Amino acid sequence: MHRLLAFAAACCLAVPLSGQTGSLIALRHTSSGLALTATTLDPFAVTPLTLNAITSDAYPSGVADLDCFADRFFYVRGIPQRLVTADATTGALLHHVTVANPLDASVRLSNIAYDWTDDRVIGTAAVSGTLNQTNLYLIEVDPATGAVTVLSESPAVGAYHGSGNCDLDAAGNRYFLLGSYRLYTWDALTGELLSTEVLPNLDPTASGQSLTHLAYHPLENALYALHKREPDEYNPWGPPFQSEMRLVRKALPDGDWEFVSGEVLSMDGIQSGGCDLDPFNNRYFYIQDDQIRVVDAATGLLTASYDAPDGAVISEWANFQYHDLSTPVAAAIEVVDTVLVEWDGVSPMALEHGLGGMLEGAWADGGPGEALADGTWAVNGFGGLDWAGWRMGASGRGIEVAQHYEVIPAASPVGVAEVSEERWSVFPNPVQPGAVMNVVGEAAARQDWTLRALADGRSVETGQLVVPTDAAPGLYVWERAGRRSAPFVVTGW
Repeated sequence: MHRLLAFAAACCLAVPLSGQTGSLIALRHTSSGLALTATTLDPFAVTPLTLNAITSDAYPSGVADLDCFADRFFYVRGIPQRLVTADATTGALLHHVTVANPLDASVRLSNIAYDWTDDRVIGTAAVSGTLNQTNLYLIEVDPATGAVTVLSESPAVGAYHGSGNCDLDAAGNRYFLLGSYRLYTWDALTGELLSTEVLPNLDPTASGQSLTHLAYHPLENALYALHKREPDEYNPWGPPFQSEMRLVRKALPDGDWEFVSGEVLSMDGIQSGGCDLDPFNNRYFYIQDDQIRVVDAATGLLTASYDAPDGAVISEWANFQYHDLSTPVAAAIEVVDTVLVEWDGVSPMALEHGLGGMLEGAWADGGPGEALADGTWAVNGFGGLDWAGWRMGASGRGIEVAQHYEVIPAASPVGVAEVSEERWSVFPNPVQPGAVMNVVGEAAARQDWTLRALADGRSVETGQLVVPTDAAPGLYVWERAGRRSAPFVVTGW
């Protein structure tokens, strides 16, 4: 018996800094419709991938995503909504399908995101509720047929569906959305709404403010967005753009939103949902007044601005996405949350990794047990395991993902921590703050064990094996002179 417990990145106005390489794939909106283009940053150039439009327009701004591995560009257009797939190398139209509507939604599909670990397109469906509220469901859409799988059993009530203010943590299976002055987080596999956070007022002197243009940084496990500060007094005869834009950041899961930019990046005139993040070179992109703005995500400084080339187009960069594999990938994505695996210590257990079916990888040597030929891990004891996998793109570049697992004793009614010369077994598991953990064997005479949290290295000195009442929920061990107990979970009350 075992259980898995999920516990808790043309013309140039400004001379770009060195290293501003990479490419963006975008829709070019012309009078005849929508066509695909590729924008390289060094040297700066916009290259049409097709001479003619591949679809007509009527597209929601910002509702697009890119499969960097199979080079597919997804976007939504029309009413009723249709999902379009284009070849991101040739610009050719691959699919143009009407999205099914099992929920009788007023907006069948918006806020799309591509899950590259499982080869899925997910998004939101907006259903009209009572009192003029909008209820959002997380859905999955087949880009070849338009068939819809409803992931959420119940909706996020009163959530505004917005236009592209979303992003996905594909490795950690979290879907994020900004709307109705809130940050919503869903489980991207089950559709469960995990949390709803009211957005703070970061500038107490502002007459009005909001957050927009959300992007997830998988290497930092952090969210980035633009803070829009409204003018203290709007001047109807003044310049067209009067709100100030700055970059902000939120470290997940519990960090506060904080300013990254000290200086104003630009005024408004931003294109709804028109942003993306390059995690491997730490750059944030957004469109403002027909310009590509490039921001250093570490300092919040504007490093380059590129003008749209002269031409008779309505929008040069409608629904653009950065190609993550257009520059060398030098870092792996490490999933922050440890996966706890409960095992009864007796039953045979073959553990499968949970990082997605599109990844190829292997278990690291040294864990309790051995890797099997079918890719699973045969567990024969308690302790830590590591799995690393990767997905390669057509360019020959790929992205690696790593995940840590801890095999822990299954829940037991016996309140005893047993110690031997080799390892501990801790029961019950989990425990609550304030719990007394009785001990047997040599540990009974010891009074100087330390309770240590694995999550962040904090320790609490205790005179006996009693879990302090102020211990935060998390994964813990007892530790003394280099010896450790088996990991156990401290829950909330």
